[in-house]
Amino acid sequence: MIPFTLRCTTCRRQLVVRHAAAVGKILPCPSCGSMVLVEAPPGHPLAGGTAGQPSPSGSPARNPVDSLSRPPLEAVPVEQADTVDDPLYASGATASRRAEENAATPPVVSPSIEQTDLQATPPQLWLSYQSRLIRRWLITGLAGVALAVLVIVLATLWLGGSKPVAMRGTGLQDTRLEKSSEPAEPGSEVPHGSSEPAAPPENSGPGATRPIPPDQHPAVGQSEPSIGDNSPEQPMGNRPEASGTEREAPREKPPIDKAAIGGPPAGQEARPPAPAGGPAMPVDPVARPALSVEQALRDLEALTADIPLGRTAPSGPSLYDLFPSPGRAFDASQALPKPPARRSPNAANQLAVKIPSLDFHQVPLADWCRWIQDVTTIPVTLDVDALHRAGLSADVPVDVTLNNEDFTVALQRSLEPRGLIFRVADNQVLVSVADSDKVETVQYEVFDLVGDDPERNAQLASWLVELVAPVAWKQYGGPGQLQLVGGRLEVTTTRTVQYEVRMFCERLRVARGARPQGTVPLYVAQLRPRIDMAIDRLAQSITVHRPVGVPLLQILDEIAEASDLVLVVDWNGLIGEGWTPQSLARLDVEDVSVSEALQQLLGPMQLSFRVIDARTLQITTMPRAWNLEEIAFFPLDAVWGKDEGRTVLERVRTVLGHAEAPGVARGRFLVDPVSRTLMLVAPQYRIAQVAGLLERLANRTEEPQPPLPPVE
Repeated sequence: MIPFTLRCTTCRRQLVVRHAAAVGKILPCPSCGSMVLVEAPPGHPLAGGTAGQPSPSGSPARNPVDSLSRPPLEAVPVEQADTVDDPLYASGATASRRAEENAATPPVVSPSIEQTDLQATPPQLWLSYQSRLIRRWLITGLAGVALAVLVIVLATLWLGGSKPVAMRGTGLQDTRLEKSSEPAEPGSEVPHGSSEPAAPPENSGPGATRPIPPDQHPAVGQSEPSIGDNSPEQPMGNRPEASGTEREAPREKPPIDKAAIGGPPAGQEARPPAPAGGPAMPVDPVARPALSVEQALRDLEALTADIPLGRTAPSGPSLYDLFPSPGRAFDASQALPKPPARRSPNAANQLAVKIPSLDFHQVPLADWCRWIQDVTTIPVTLDVDALHRAGLSADVPVDVTLNNEDFTVALQRSLEPRGLIFRVADNQVLVSVADSDKVETVQYEVFDLVGDDPERNAQLASWLVELVAPVAWKQYGGPGQLQLVGGRLEVTTTRTVQYEVRMFCERLRVARGARPQGTVPLYVAQLRPRIDMAIDRLAQSITVHRPVGVPLLQILDEIAEASDLVLVVDWNGLIGEGWTPQSLARLDVEDVSVSEALQQLLGPMQLSFRVIDARTLQITTMPRAWNLEEIAFFPLDAVWGKDEGRTVLERVRTVLGHAEAPGVARGRFLVDPVSRTLMLVAPQYRIAQVAGLLERLANRTEEPQPPLPPVE
């Protein structure tokens, strides 16, 4: 058929008719949807007939539509005009029929055949050239996207099957696939496709290989454990570090001592039994062993186990370098504005509010005080130092049951069984230990420390006055007195200072190789600084995304939950700096240590933190953190040297003498010549600096300075 064009009477769009079956039909316009009568123009072979049949007279039939004025048809390329599809052509007509329709003259079609084809063909809509072009490009684009996704998936599987997988934060590495590149030992055979080691043969003898329990460490000289092979974990500090983005070339592994782990002697490897009907299948170095559910659970339990952390910190040569110090500057403009000054609620009135009913059982003390603070809007501060001296912690459980009584009664009933009290001052509530400031006289037996030597008696008394709260003694204007005669020490001072005197004597006793006379904290019995108890938790990696201002307490709760810490706020000090429980803050960190996260949160606010015990940190002001002193003992045997410790003591003196900031305590120290122990009194950040220095000197990671000349 010879194509011809016509124009839509509504939208005036140029259309092209390609097939004879559309002539004489009324079809919707593909552009505007209006119904258009399809008729051939004058002079066309199909003019005057329908469905490709000429009129009997041989002249074109006159249609009433022709009497209307029609604009002249423009000659346009057929490819650029919309089309009317022939239902016969689109319905799958035979090739001979299509050839006849494309001939120069219209074919003579039998009405019966045409009628049959039209009835069997579903009606087709008009299809424009642009629609067909869009459909073609859409199909091509979808095919391209599917191909790209397939290529990415295949590449990921291939790369994942050929490279080791590093487990961040655990120091473990999946070396299961690395073993595939190593040649198998001659004669070694394992069942094909099995992830579990096969049972040894019955005749393997008593030295047959047996799996190592997960709670035991491998013997010395074994290779690194790999995830998925039931190997026990090792401490992170004993694992080789990865440098940069590429790992070092694998080194030749030392031979494994089979006898040390209960295996067969060398040269008598236990083999799995051969399958029935044939020899054992050889090892496939490429096949990936299938993981079972039990194996996956064991791997997860191994990864989440409490691995003892080493002393290597991610940001320095020692974990002690994570501790905050006044030498680091923060941009105060990064902190959100302080809350506007307003009149504080009256604490006495708020605590007098009646509680209809209350029943708390075994609630941590810190959570109980936080609930009181949230309900009454009165800041509640825990005296965590006094709790620590009394052998208590911030998460000690309390019970309280009330019925139509006020908050004052609630606090009394919850605190009294634990020997605690509360007092109200400056519209704040301070929870502390009862009678902590009471002056009393206590006698201590120190004959094992001084004996009958008057000189040693005088030396111990001098150490106590110089190192244990000097302002508390009469020599410096305080009320405290001490007297040491005949190996008996009599001290008159407050209970707070009495605790420090007792702990000093116990530390000195441990340093000289004796056992403590009473109950002491673990860090005292091990001669470790108090900050060492929480240093591993401070090195944990956490992620907090709070770039927009939220309540400071909300961010502290997120950090505490992620690190298993108890963060107690010293509102007595923070309110003096203008920060209240309604203060806003922001923090946006990814995989940083808890110490770094707290410093980025508190540093711009001119705040810091102190370590109270293994799980408790106190959020306080920088002046209090930089000036509140405590005692720490450090054995110096590992760094004493041939110069009787003069070099290391000079290094310690240099660290303590370095001025970090004005108005910051520098600390002071003495040395016990009998036990070669450093007795240091300084703020926690100074103690961390000295601990890091001694650790590096003991591990020879820091070159010692030349020894000092002998003293004449």
